[in-house]
Amino acid sequence: MTEAARRRRRGDETRTLILDAAEQLLRTGSYRDLSVGRVMAQAGYRRTVFYRHFSGLPQLVVAVLARQAATASASAFAFRDVAAEPIDLARARDILRPAVTHWTANGPLIAALRDAAIADGVIGDVVGATQGRLEAAILGGLTQRRAAGALQGADLPAVARLLASMSQAYLLGALGQGQTDPELVLDTLALGWVAIVNAP
Repeated sequence: MTEAARRRRRGDETRTLILDAAEQLLRTGSYRDLSVGRVMAQAGYRRTVFYRHFSGLPQLVVAVLARQAATASASAFAFRDVAAEPIDLARARDILRPAVTHWTANGPLIAALRDAAIADGVIGDVVGATQGRLEAAILGGLTQRRAAGALQGADLPAVARLLASMSQAYLLGALGQGQTDPELVLDTLALGWVAIVNAP
């Protein structure tokens, strides 16, 4: 391995440790409590090392958001799949389980990231784009339902926004502090989706 490759590898490892430290602090605190000094103390590096990898806290939090993107996308696809078919409660539970599992594992982090989106416009833009992708996925499922004869006359983009907002607000309230029984959350979420997507 060349010296340049070793330096790049060390830089990647350092960046990963900084991201891990920020994520841990966000899981146990809030964006308002986050500081470069706290992140770097948690990561075990001097403060000056931070600026070799990030220009500021917003860019750090956007990188944390990017690490969450894969599991968040899986949740969006689960919501789309529920919206796409006539569905009973058992099937809705099966489809929504990965989303509830994701929120159960990451609720406090997601809550902190949502607070960060309110506090900072850069982070807010990224969260807004993620919200837009979620609504588009749900709209895709609802469009399939309409093609099959359901939801006639409904404003599908508005229903997609409603389902996305309802689900996220409920999951955030129920699992944002990591305290509610996930099976009860899953039952309640599935019940709400079944009632809406099975409308004539």
